[in-house]
Amino acid sequence: MSYRLFAPGTRKRNPYWIVRAFLYGRGYEISSKTKDEAEAHVVAEQFEAAVDRQRALEEAERAAAAISVAECFVYFIASADGRVKIGSSAVPERRLAALQTGSGAQLRLLGTIAGNYEDEKNLHHRFAGYRLRGEWFEIAGELRFYLRNLFGEPQDG
Repeated sequence: MSYRLFAPGTRKRNPYWIVRAFLYGRGYEISSKTKDEAEAHVVAEQFEAAVDRQRALEEAERAAAAISVAECFVYFIASADGRVKIGSSAVPERRLAALQTGSGAQLRLLGTIAGNYEDEKNLHHRFAGYRLRGEWFEIAGELRFYLRNLFGEPQDG
């Protein structure tokens, strides 16, 4: 990624500093509402850091997609408030730790089954009626029965 700073008045008589960044052959423009050059540089550095984080995420997604079906699992992570997250990961325990960091509720891994992203999406579709938000579902009805058959009686939390 590269960027250029345009000083005030050099571009359509704009009194503000403009950061024009070029990423993947497309130009993204952001404006800092400041007349301070140092702050404009900070904005440019923050944008560059965000692009670096996005690239790292994209690389991680490509790496995850390269994992074979045999090395991937569909996991079921339960929360103390009666919800379950259905997701896929090569290392479900690491995913649990990452989710626990951002959760106020106690989480636990109910169990895993061999599967991949497509299997996860099929389960999301199957249990869509119990979806609360994103990949989180209410442990009820057919989903409760499904979890009971796989892992025994699901204890909330």
